[in-house]
Formats: sequence, structure tokens, C-alpha cells
Amino acid sequence: MPCTRHSDAACEQGRKHNEKAREALEQAVRLDGQLAEAYTNLGIALQDLGQGEEAERMTGLAVRLKPEMAAGHNNHGRALENNNKLEAALSSYNEALQLSGQGYADAFCAKVYLEHFLCAW
Repeated sequence: MPCTRHSDAACEQGRKHNEKAREALEQAVRLDGQLAEAYTNLGIALQDLGQGEEAERMTGLAVRLKPEMAAGHNNHGRALENNNKLEAALSSYNEALQLSGQGYADAFCAKVYLEHFLCAW
């Protein structure tokens, strides 16, 4: 997905940071294939680099490895939402909220937005 909110220089700098993050996180999962936190963060970096399907796969792997990780469900919801899988994204946000005791602001905001968008309240 193209960067449109910032100057070309800022967009390029952000892309370079995401590339470095992707490289470091890929190394982390090569070293420890059970590190759910690395997979979910790798998914975020991939999403920001416009690799939505791979982001969804990485964040999905993270929640399978560590199903009790609220942040993993939130990030998987983000990847699903960006891939236009809105009902599944809503389910992931709900899971993040349930695991966090309703105290996860990002998941709450995303859930409310999607419920409004889908008229699913």
C-alpha cells in the first residue's frame, strides 16, 4: 500500500525502517520458530510494506502458537481487516478484548469501527 499521508522522504524512511524490522523479525523466527511475538510483529511490518496476505499468514501463525496473546489477536484482526475479511477481523478483535479483560484500546476502537461499518451491534 502506498504511503500517502507523509512527504516522499518520510514515506521512504518509513519503508526502510519497515524493511529493517522485517529482516530482523525474519531472523528471529528462523532462530526460534515458536516465538509468537516475533511472528505477530513480522505481520505488522509486512502489512506496512503492502504484503497483506503474508501479514495475515504470519499473524495467524502467531495466534496459533500463543492463543492467549491478546496483541496477536488484535494484529491478526488488523491483517484480516486490511485484506477485507471484516467478519473474521471482528472476531479477532473480540478475542483480543476477551483475553485482555476489555482493556485493549486498539482492539476496542477497531471493534467499534467495524461494528459500525458492518452494522453488527
